[in-house]
Amino acid sequence: MTSFLAMTIHALMPYLATPFHALPESIRARAFGVNYVKFTDPRGGELYITRHGWPMARHLAPEAWYSQGQYFKKGRRLTGGTGTVYRFHVSSPGEPRAEFVVKFSRFAEHVPLFMPSTLPDDLPGYLADSAKFNSPFEEFALIEDLRRGAFGPPRLRIRTKRPLAIYCTPGRSPLWQLGRTEGRFSEYDLALQRDQAGRRAEAQVHLDIERQYIMLYGWVSGDNAEDLELSGVLTPEEVEALTRRVNRELHEKGFRILDNKPKHLILRRLRDGGVMRRGGDLVYVQVDFELLQRTDDYMQFLQEMDGI
Repeated sequence: MTSFLAMTIHALMPYLATPFHALPESIRARAFGVNYVKFTDPRGGELYITRHGWPMARHLAPEAWYSQGQYFKKGRRLTGGTGTVYRFHVSSPGEPRAEFVVKFSRFAEHVPLFMPSTLPDDLPGYLADSAKFNSPFEEFALIEDLRRGAFGPPRLRIRTKRPLAIYCTPGRSPLWQLGRTEGRFSEYDLALQRDQAGRRAEAQVHLDIERQYIMLYGWVSGDNAEDLELSGVLTPEEVEALTRRVNRELHEKGFRILDNKPKHLILRRLRDGGVMRRGGDLVYVQVDFELLQRTDDYMQFLQEMDGI
C-alpha cells in the first residue's frame, strides 16, 4: 500500500458514518445532474463517489483496489468485449464482502462499432458514423436517468448495474497511448464546461485529456445471455427474442444502446437449472452503457419539460 493512496481512506474516515444527503458542501460535486462526494489524494488523483457507492466508500478508496495494480493482480479480467474490465472483490473482517466491476473509460477514443442485427430497422444510419463513447460523468448521468425511468410506460423498469464511483488516476499518459485525439476530446470538454457553468470554481468537475478515468460499478450476479445460449440453457431463438425485446423496451423508455448484444444482458439461474422469469418473460439486467444514448423523442420531451 502506498502512503499517498492510504491518505484517501484517511480523508474518508471522518465522514463514513454520515448519510450521503447530509455530507458537507465542501466535499460535494455535481455533473450532468448526478451528485458526488469528491476526495483528492496528494498526487492529484480524484475519487468521485455516488450515493449508491457511499455505503461502501471504504472499499472504493483507491488503496483497496487500485494501489500497485491490485485490480489486475487480484481481480479477474472479463473477456468477450473490446474494453478493459475487471471483476474485483474486497473482504474486510466483520464486514460483508464487497464485489464490483473496474472499467476503464474509453471516451475520446475511436469507436470500433458493430451494429447488431437486433437493433430497430428504422434506426438512422448516421448514428453509426457519429457514435462516441460516453465520458464517465455522462455515462453515470445517463444510467441514473434510465434508472429513474421518467419517460415512457411508468410500469416498465430497466434494471441496471449500480454506478458507484469514478476514479481519475494521478499519472499522465501520452495521447497515443490512451487512443485519444484533441479533436474528439474537445466535444466532451465543452459539454462538461457548459454543465459546470455557474458553479463555484472549487466545486467544478473537469476532464483531463492525459489522465485515465476508471468507473466502478456494482457487480451483478448471474450469467450473460450469450453464455446461456452456448451452454444450452437458452435457445438461439430465445436469445434473439430477448435482445430485440430489450432494445424495444429501452426505446420505450427513451434510450438506445448502439452495440447492445446478448453478452450485455445478465440473467439469474434457478436451482432447477432454469432462468428467472416473471409473467413468462426473462428477467434481465443491462450492464454495458458506453454507447447509451437518449432517443430524439426523449430529448424533445426533456426540452418541453424545460419550457414549462
